[in-house]
Amino acid sequence: MFTRLWVLCSIALFRLWPLLALWLYARHHAIAPMAWPAAFGLTLLLLVIAQVSAARCSSEQLPHTHGLFVIGAAMSTGWSYLDLMLVPLSVTLALCLTVLLALLPGAPARYFSLVKRVADHRMQQ
Repeated sequence: MFTRLWVLCSIALFRLWPLLALWLYARHHAIAPMAWPAAFGLTLLLLVIAQVSAARCSSEQLPHTHGLFVIGAAMSTGWSYLDLMLVPLSVTLALCLTVLLALLPGAPARYFSLVKRVADHRMQQ
């Protein structure tokens, strides 16, 4: 039901986790003044890495974000509390794998194979 929302939240969390982690830590602990610029710089670096890997893994037949939506839909069970756990976890793992796949030759074909495997495996269960 909320699959698209969970996928979009997972993408945002993946790209912004350094700032979010520091914000959560800073709520209860004192942090160094240079921690915020470092977290911001790490977030910018992660945004660039995520964008480059998305561009490298995209193809005409399967854009990167569409593949993430397919993975999220394949992992969706229809039960909200299970979707809240399964969809963000699987999409975050797929994003991490996308970064690794972008380093290899033939990244679009490998990404297509990843999405197809997840969808096929999930549909067989």
